[in-house]
Amino acid sequence: MLTGGELTTFLALCVVLALVPGPNLAIVLRNTARGGQPAAWATAAGLTASKAVWAIGSLVGLASILNASATAWSTLRLLGAAYLLYLGVSTLLAQRKGLTAGTTSGGAPQISLAASARSGAFSDLLNPKVGAFYLAVFPQFIGPGDPVMLTGAALLLVHAVVLMSYYPLVAAGSLRAARLAGAGWQRILETGLGAALIGAGAILAADARR
Repeated sequence: MLTGGELTTFLALCVVLALVPGPNLAIVLRNTARGGQPAAWATAAGLTASKAVWAIGSLVGLASILNASATAWSTLRLLGAAYLLYLGVSTLLAQRKGLTAGTTSGGAPQISLAASARSGAFSDLLNPKVGAFYLAVFPQFIGPGDPVMLTGAALLLVHAVVLMSYYPLVAAGSLRAARLAGAGWQRILETGLGAALIGAGAILAADARR
């Protein structure tokens, strides 16, 4: 069974991974700017659900099969790149049209909770780096003789707690900054996040072509 030290190590690893800026954070902030704090919670929930899918896939061997196929892995990378590019371009277009003023300026949310959750889930499911984590690192915390599903569920719960704590907290800080700085801050944030998503998609596409 998992020891306290092993759980602490896995918790620390999940925290470090969450702190590293990447597409997940960009999507959370993008959705937060368009739908407020509820959208942040929904996006984090989508990210958590996708982690569960990857974890189950790892435990039943699907991730290993995917990793063994260079074509499947490259396809996953290209799909992930395309989705990030779509999110980035749509963010820039919406910002240009003035559709993302949403909750920070007192208007109605410009993204639904379901759409927020979907964007979080899809971006994570199409992220090969997440797959690599659950293929290479996640199983290392499951020892010989451990109940695989029970231990995996415990590890997944730890990761879920980190995700559902960190991202909404960052989103709350972003909303507060937007309220203090006004509409100008939100325009800058939206433009920066759109560019970041496009950049992440381009990098992922380039990696898939290697």
